[in-house]
Amino acid sequence: MTTNTILWHDYETWGVNPKLDRPSQFAAIRTDEHLNEIGEPINWFSQPTLDRLPHPQAALITGISPIECLQRGMPEPEFIAKINAEFMTPNTCGAGYNSINFDDEVTRFTLFRNFHDPYEREYSNNNSRWDLINVLRMARALRPEGINWPTVNGKPNFRLEVLSAANGISHENAHDALNDVRATIGMAKKLRDAQPKLFNYLFQMRQKHKVAELLHVGNGPFMHTSPKLGAERHYTSAMLALGQGGSNRNSVVCVDLNTNNDWLLSESAETIRNILFTRFSDRPAGYESPGLKQIMLNKCPAVAPLKTATADPATCERLQLDEGEIMRRAERFDDPAIRAKLCSVFNSEYQSPSVDAEATLYQGFPSPGDKATMAELRTASADDLASRVYHFADERYNQLLLRYKARFYPQTLNDDERYTWRELLLSRFTDDGRGELSLEAFAGELMLLSQDADIINNERKLKILKDLERFALLIQNA
Repeated sequence: MTTNTILWHDYETWGVNPKLDRPSQFAAIRTDEHLNEIGEPINWFSQPTLDRLPHPQAALITGISPIECLQRGMPEPEFIAKINAEFMTPNTCGAGYNSINFDDEVTRFTLFRNFHDPYEREYSNNNSRWDLINVLRMARALRPEGINWPTVNGKPNFRLEVLSAANGISHENAHDALNDVRATIGMAKKLRDAQPKLFNYLFQMRQKHKVAELLHVGNGPFMHTSPKLGAERHYTSAMLALGQGGSNRNSVVCVDLNTNNDWLLSESAETIRNILFTRFSDRPAGYESPGLKQIMLNKCPAVAPLKTATADPATCERLQLDEGEIMRRAERFDDPAIRAKLCSVFNSEYQSPSVDAEATLYQGFPSPGDKATMAELRTASADDLASRVYHFADERYNQLLLRYKARFYPQTLNDDERYTWRELLLSRFTDDGRGELSLEAFAGELMLLSQDADIINNERKLKILKDLERFALLIQNA
């Protein structure tokens, strides 16, 4: 009998950029689909490497010292290999809180720079992923009964530590990964008990083929929850699927049916594109709300049938939904020429190429030959790296290889590689305009923090500041 499990997980990191800032801690608890714990909790630390400075505020928030991580943590290749093995356990759903936008990105980029497949754990072996945060946002909009929903200045607050506290869930040390995992499971249990039908429905919608069925063109309006829709609208509106966005088969272009955007019907695709990708404050009067967005099938979007809202008068009133008007607007937008025009708005969406090789994950997939070389590297010893030539057709991976060797097997570098590595570090730590945290900026931030009364009177935070200084000295003396 197949046993489906959920691996609830969370990272702490040395900064807020999942592409470049490294993980410091990974914690996870595996449960069955009824949220009963299975096995022992996981709580692993990763050794920071001497090629990137930790952001001091990140260390203070998490309470994690880089020196302690050097002493108790694993080298990153071992760290991510163990994490990937947990995710790759058959019938595993990797779940978290805001994990699609952050934790999953940390996993992907860490796998990428250590020569693993960044995506396989998300779909192979009947595996999947899920994110609780938009599930809770949708529950507040559509089925709020049974949960306390805290607000700050009249707006809903979905910070995990605030939400868990409001619902009597212990969360003593927020920003400790294991405590965050326990709080996430606690909120999942709270929602499942309060609204089991919605919980189970949205858990099933983690599978992109189910999302694709609901968002199939011609199926009519549906409900969608996203922070982009705004707190004043409970992050939720009625939408209509128009078609694929650009070349991405996982993208569905959708139009908001509950906002004043009739001008989309008459304006050209170029005009709409210019407005859509212009800052809100700079948009012409009357064009503030295009109500046009892409929903990604593979990112566990919070979507549900229209009747989930319209069948309940109280929900319609709360969301200011008029079903008759929604259906009339859907009919106006459900025209082949209009759909094609609005989908074409996203055809030329542009992302500037990343300068740093470690941030280039989304600039292509490896060839079969490069994948074979990646597999060899994952088991290569220092002697192998020193004596054998590993070459990739894709230049990104050659750059990653040099960095991999420099971080974990510096004795295997030849003179040219050693020079290239030193030039990279010089550029990174002196900030040549690439937005890196320079040694000078790092020292300045430590100086300011050392004068903060809250830190001066906190023994743990003072120790972390001192350890951050020690870590910077290790970098300078390397």
